Amino acid sequence: MRRRRLTPAFGSVLGILALVLLASSAQAKVWTVNITGFAFSPQGVTISEGDSVKWVNLDPTPHTSTSDTGLWTSGNLAQNGTYEREFSANGSFPYHCALHPSMHGTVNVTSVATSRETWGRVKRLYKDR
Repeated sequence: MRRRRLTPAFGSVLGILALVLLASSAQAKVWTVNITGFAFSPQGVTISEGDSVKWVNLDPTPHTSTSDTGLWTSGNLAQNGTYEREFSANGSFPYHCALHPSMHGTVNVTSVATSRETWGRVKRLYKDR
């Protein structure tokens, strides 16, 4: 099987892609979940390790963001009240409103390593060509 050599230009493109992937995974983001109409919106959010979720209560009625497993509780949030929490580990984190148990949502946290693993697959793909 004949191996192709990467041209310098193509190698540069791959290098830039790697920098973009690593830089984007290194910058923490804040994701907003609105509380409106007795619901979390969006009900499910997927973020990266190190990102934060900010809950904003837009209802005139108090609400909470309370982990189903006891990891966090916002306390009562009045209208326009906010609560922000950073997620440093990957996994699925279900939560609810302690005042209105029918309200529930989930924060899904993906590992930063996922971006690195994807980049590793891209490099192997082009290495084998």
